[in-house]
Amino acid sequence: MEKSKLINVIIRFHNPEKLADLDHALLCLLGQQYRPLEPIVVCQDFSQDEMGHVNNLLRNYIGWDGFYPVAYNVSGVGKGDFRSLLLNEGIKKARGQFLAFFDYDDVLYSNAYSALIDVLEKTDSAIAFANIRASWQQPIKDSFYYVLNKRNIFFGQNKYDLFSENFCPIHSFVINKHKIDTTDLWFDENMSRHEDYHFLLRLVAKYKSDFSLVGLVIGEYCMRMDDSNTIRITGNDAQKDKDWEEAQKWIAKKKEEIRISISLAELISLSGKTPMPKEDNSQSLLNEVLGSRSWRFTAPLRKIGHLVRRFIGNTKKIKAN
Repeated sequence: MEKSKLINVIIRFHNPEKLADLDHALLCLLGQQYRPLEPIVVCQDFSQDEMGHVNNLLRNYIGWDGFYPVAYNVSGVGKGDFRSLLLNEGIKKARGQFLAFFDYDDVLYSNAYSALIDVLEKTDSAIAFANIRASWQQPIKDSFYYVLNKRNIFFGQNKYDLFSENFCPIHSFVINKHKIDTTDLWFDENMSRHEDYHFLLRLVAKYKSDFSLVGLVIGEYCMRMDDSNTIRITGNDAQKDKDWEEAQKWIAKKKEEIRISISLAELISLSGKTPMPKEDNSQSLLNEVLGSRSWRFTAPLRKIGHLVRRFIGNTKKIKAN
């Protein structure tokens, strides 16, 4: 196996009764055009018998060229939502150059990883994004679902839009680990809501990200009408609503703590100004950008303006950017 080209796909699996869904997820990964691919199934406190069932399922997928599924059990955590812990344990096991995440109840199309990794290999980006659409599904029996509707609900173009609202589900991106400090690859284990959003904000604030494929749909975020999702789809669930309300407050606070480094070229591209300014008019153009309507509409990013203004007095730094 060419380790430098390997992609690890981490699947957290906390419900042993959902083996059929896990089977569907593994089939999605087996159908990927990209190889080599190693799914890492991270189970939550499964019994010996439950792990036996998982490993028996994985044996159906062992032997396919370039496909190497493995499963690990995180014991001693008990019941509850420990998704961030499971994802972190999966990251520790990942040994390939590329890293992705996939919820076992979602869908990926066959071109997903080949398209994203192609972008990563052609650029010096640390993370590449594509689009995911929503799929509303009504359960029929066992693990079979009837698709009621499919449409795009995630809209955004770049990392600045991402700071405004999360339009990138956890299976919409691939990470090039060679471009990222491994100490930055972690999920906040205190959170089970918006933990993936916080993870993304930290990465795109620090590392180069590519959004050139946001017009390409590579999978589906499945909205289960039996309310088995973390988010509430139908009916009333006061506890779910309360959990999400608290998570909204938490992520809003985290946004205030994260600082973004931005080049003058990126700043100017936000307003559509071209070409790059000459040294003698860079400050006036910068002031025009910062005062423009398009800049004011990016309210979550006003702190960027503060950071940029700190460098105005030093022409050499502006030129370097």
